[in-house]
Amino acid sequence: MPKERLATEAIMAARAARCGPVPDISPEALASDDPEPRLAAFRRHYANFEIKTPKVIERTLDRGWMIPFLTAADMGMHRRWEHWFKIMMAGQLIDEPIPQLHYGPAFPRVRKMLDFSLDCVPRSGSWLGMGRERILEYFVDWILYGFGWSGMKELPKEPQGCEGASMRLYQTFGLDWLQLWPHDYFGDYLEEIHYGQGVSFFRTPWEVAWMMTQMTMMPTGHEDPTELRTKTVCDPCVGTGIFLICASNFSYRLFGMDISHLISKVCVLNLYLYAPWGAKPFPFLEEARQEAEPERNGHLPALPEPILELPAPRRIEAVRAIARKPRLKRPLARV
Repeated sequence: MPKERLATEAIMAARAARCGPVPDISPEALASDDPEPRLAAFRRHYANFEIKTPKVIERTLDRGWMIPFLTAADMGMHRRWEHWFKIMMAGQLIDEPIPQLHYGPAFPRVRKMLDFSLDCVPRSGSWLGMGRERILEYFVDWILYGFGWSGMKELPKEPQGCEGASMRLYQTFGLDWLQLWPHDYFGDYLEEIHYGQGVSFFRTPWEVAWMMTQMTMMPTGHEDPTELRTKTVCDPCVGTGIFLICASNFSYRLFGMDISHLISKVCVLNLYLYAPWGAKPFPFLEEARQEAEPERNGHLPALPEPILELPAPRRIEAVRAIARKPRLKRPLARV
């Protein structure tokens, strides 16, 4: 049996096992390539999803433990990880359009779940205290460890006063809901706690970013839209990755860099959630680039495996969301 057929059958079986029967969604909508009827039905059904209260439990969380949940949930929703798996199985780009994804407004129930999860990190009280940046970064690191990101090789150490936080997050954090209602939730938190004022963190609204991406990348009548898939997209001030998420609807080759360590990690988190080829690039595209431009190979960095390692200062890695800490010798003057 061809590998592609085996992969498709495995994907369909996993999707059925993960999603199960939903009262107000038809089998045709579940199997359709058009995500909107399926997503609308899921959103109606799960609008009041349960926010779980943590108990005292013990689990061993291996690096990458969250990936099966991430990919299985995606198979019933946007199917971008399914698209990524098909291309990786084929070893080349396939004759299938890129599944489209767009941010919407923050869904209040998802925000409530994240608020509750953050409040569960400290043993008592609210997370919005003096150590709020440290707690938010721990939460981001904990998720990235679950995704198996190579920049987080060990389970992050729980901050002081937050002993047992990992097991509490294990019970309260609902990954599925971030995928069902796509939005830059962690970017919202960074803005609300006024993070990064010294490094000028100001997000571009999704609507503006999407308009600019369309103006730049929307094919004209004489252009082949499939050629855009291998075009390089680079955001030199990537922030939480809004422009890269927009561009992921056209291109597989997404690059970025930022001066803030935490903001760059949030970008990587968003790429795992919403743009798999940004978090896990296709290696054959990099190989093709090196073959096509041999004279530049000594100047362009090689693609790391399986995903970006935190770079040394002043080094730019050709992969999504570059993270490095700022090194300012003196305060910036006010303009």
